[in-house]
Amino acid sequence: MDNLLSFIGLMRKASALTAGAEASFDACRTGRARLIVTAADISPNTLGAAREAAAERGTPHIALPCGKAEVGRALGAGDCAVFTVCDTGFAIALCQKTGCTGPLEELERRLRREKKKSRTRGKADTSARRGTRR
Repeated sequence: MDNLLSFIGLMRKASALTAGAEASFDACRTGRARLIVTAADISPNTLGAAREAAAERGTPHIALPCGKAEVGRALGAGDCAVFTVCDTGFAIALCQKTGCTGPLEELERRLRREKKKSRTRGKADTSARRGTRR
């Protein structure tokens, strides 16, 4: 459990997540979120809103085995019931640490697509730089 909470703190320091219900729902709606995560003791209304926001763009959802006070402590804030992971690699690692295998296949497929896209984008940028200067 401590390893999981330390990993959440690491993601916060790497600016790879958004914390809080409204910020998380906005990240889901805009497509920045790769994974939406809820605490174990979340209220039914917030859970419903989180599932709705995740369903809008097909963002995977997992529930942590710890409460919102523990998650908030790991993030260096007060209670935090919902947060989103905005980095695909961190999202995969969090799923593996929690043992949630449901969203793993989709996230790994997305990571492969992102890597392929970054490789092709890098080639286009280098050829554009070789042009003549004016």
